[in-house]
Amino acid sequence: MEQAVEEHRSVGLGEIDWVRVGAAMREVRGNLSDDAMEEVSGFVVSVAETYLEKDLDGAEELRVEYMLSRDVNGWHEHGMVDLAIRRGERWHLYDWKRFGSKSFEPRDGQRLELDPAWVFYSTYWPGAVSWPGIISGFTYRNVAVQMGKIIEVSLKLSPEVVTRFKEKLQWMKRNVNWILPYPVWPQNGDACFAFGRECEHVATCGTETFPIIKRISPSVLKTFMLCPQRARYALDARREIGDTGEPAAIANDAAQWGTVFHAGIGDVYRQAWERRTK
Repeated sequence: MEQAVEEHRSVGLGEIDWVRVGAAMREVRGNLSDDAMEEVSGFVVSVAETYLEKDLDGAEELRVEYMLSRDVNGWHEHGMVDLAIRRGERWHLYDWKRFGSKSFEPRDGQRLELDPAWVFYSTYWPGAVSWPGIISGFTYRNVAVQMGKIIEVSLKLSPEVVTRFKEKLQWMKRNVNWILPYPVWPQNGDACFAFGRECEHVATCGTETFPIIKRISPSVLKTFMLCPQRARYALDARREIGDTGEPAAIANDAAQWGTVFHAGIGDVYRQAWERRTK
């Protein structure tokens, strides 16, 4: 962290306690190597240098890693907002993502446009959050590791996308209600090695029985669309509500990299807002 700070130091970041930021990152580093930690640190400082002051300019309220949660008709709906900033009556939501490819094509932006996350937060905001205001926009900030830069994709709600998302949400709820009594749900063999790695549940898939909680989030919805049985593990009642469903022992380096980055950049924004609102 210290090396990254020296390489990217700017006047605007001078009051950030980087020792505290580094400690927050080390708490969640898992088995991430020293080289990977240094790489994450460089991106945290670079991102803060690029966006922090701009994001804080004119901000009247700021929330970091805020959990949205509500219960509706027997379903627990939840999701984590990485960063939310209010100016006047309008909120803008930001989502940090690790982008591992060597190039960013137009179809990548189209894929993000159909990601349930931003529509989920935007359409459920009024019912799940007591804060004043409306959602004015959503921005993905893709940490393109292999490209060595950040790629922003800003989106606006369209009636067509909202309708499509709500249809998917209702489709999942109907299907879960239908297959709920069964100990094994439909399986998609093509999903066993999705995202370039073996599903963590391959060894026990279809052999375990456990109670589930009817809870839904953008990640659960995407998983259900990939493989219902895989989503069943994410609904395991033995897990915490905010758990992704992936045991820490087998979390891959990319996922751990993202966890460490979120911890670092989240602490930077918390400190900056604390300093501004003293």
